[in-house]
Amino acid sequence: MSKNLVILISIVAVIIAIAICSVVLVLLLNKQEQPAPPSGGVIFDPDQEDDKNSPNQKPAAGGVAISGFAQVTIPPNVTDINVDFKNPIANKDKYYMTFELRLLNDSEQGYEVLYKSGNVEAGKAIKQITIAHGLEAGEYDAIIHVQPYRMDGTSVNNANLNLKIIAK
Repeated sequence: MSKNLVILISIVAVIIAIAICSVVLVLLLNKQEQPAPPSGGVIFDPDQEDDKNSPNQKPAAGGVAISGFAQVTIPPNVTDINVDFKNPIANKDKYYMTFELRLLNDSEQGYEVLYKSGNVEAGKAIKQITIAHGLEAGEYDAIIHVQPYRMDGTSVNNANLNLKIIAK
């Protein structure tokens, strides 16, 4: 084997070793910087708060407890609104859920998403949201799409709750 070939192989080996060490170092540093998720690996919406007025609803046998909604009254052309999207305490240790406020319309999809929450724990609620845009004065048909998840992250049957939004 020639002396030049040995030098070339040595240089390539050093470059590969440096590259491997760099990748390992970057992966270790990134892993340390990420916050650990709560137990069960579920990351919950930072805007959720304790639902102090939540009744201890009992779900149907083996089912999910879901709070009902009738209407929301908001000022016209305002995007920050008060709501009460709650995950009842009856779902504790069984289900968390997300909420999506959908304004019904004539589009191909049939609705426009005004707001989507993160994961909400049982016994917690979203009380203040920012919708995609304000609404002119009037009445609007909407739904709240509630998607429950088992604690392992698998989704279960969802619910679409009819809602009237009154902007006045």
